[in-house]
Amino acid sequence: MTFYFINILVISLMFVPMMLRCDFFEAFLKSMVGSIQFIIDEFNTFRLRKLYEMNINAQIIYLEKFLNDKYNAAGTFTDIYITDYLIDDEKMYMGNPDEEDAEIYFGDTYIIGHSYGIGEECIYGGTTWQSLVDDNMDLPAEGVSWTAVADDEIIYIGNSDEYPAMYTFIVHITTTHWAVISDLENEMRSYINRYKLLGTKYTLDIYEEI
Repeated sequence: MTFYFINILVISLMFVPMMLRCDFFEAFLKSMVGSIQFIIDEFNTFRLRKLYEMNINAQIIYLEKFLNDKYNAAGTFTDIYITDYLIDDEKMYMGNPDEEDAEIYFGDTYIIGHSYGIGEECIYGGTTWQSLVDDNMDLPAEGVSWTAVADDEIIYIGNSDEYPAMYTFIVHITTTHWAVISDLENEMRSYINRYKLLGTKYTLDIYEEI
């Protein structure tokens, strides 16, 4: 890593005979290699910036750090923070959502004269039907007694509101802070879009600090 941080003037002076090492010659040499040193310094600055950006990812702790380093470097305002839009204590399940309320009765064809309870299912006419009432002996058809169970029903793995939710996470910024950086909203959103997980959605919450 130290290989990149070199001082061209010092290296150049090492090749100058001792008898020529005076202030005048050093100033002359510096004027010759100064542009090279400028390019090296610019490269080092660029390299450090890119190394920093490569350490940023979609994890909340890193995204929060980046936003605060960028827009609250002096720590003048309350830190920008991110929260999950989902309900923390929501139950997690796997499978079709209506399985939780249905009795275990599936895979059988409809039996004429059999009494079906709420949630019981049967196959009739190539379609799976679920009873909506108790003591159901009606012929399966869409209506008050039966409902068709869609074959292409979404399979949920995780929290069910991850799918219809409007946003995935929220970026919280105080009103006093926002008053200073609101003109940079497009820039901030471009950075968030760069580092957030693909497909996730977010919103900004400008709140009054108590």
